[in-house]
Amino acid sequence: MGLLMLRVAAAMLILVTAGEQIMNGRVSIPSLLLTLLAIFIGLGLFTTPASSLAALLKIGLYLGLHDAPLLITITIAEVCIALSMMGAGAYSLDALLFGYRRVTLPR
Repeated sequence: MGLLMLRVAAAMLILVTAGEQIMNGRVSIPSLLLTLLAIFIGLGLFTTPASSLAALLKIGLYLGLHDAPLLITITIAEVCIALSMMGAGAYSLDALLFGYRRVTLPR
């Protein structure tokens, strides 16, 4: 449940910042791509590559356009990087498509 909450929070943060650009009439390919990646992250579909790409794209947008405050950009990038390292979790489309993974540590 914790990973589900983290995925939803990351998706909402990305959607808010990308949606702000779209609502202000600054529609661009990166903002539309971020919106698509946010949907993938929220559903848990291809979570590792989607969240990695979202973090890189968000940092790139900040460096190029200063599209959001630095603290928000860092927060989005951190959450996306954490998701890319942890995976989608049990409540995701990745788990349904590719199966559940369980890590067992040797004694």
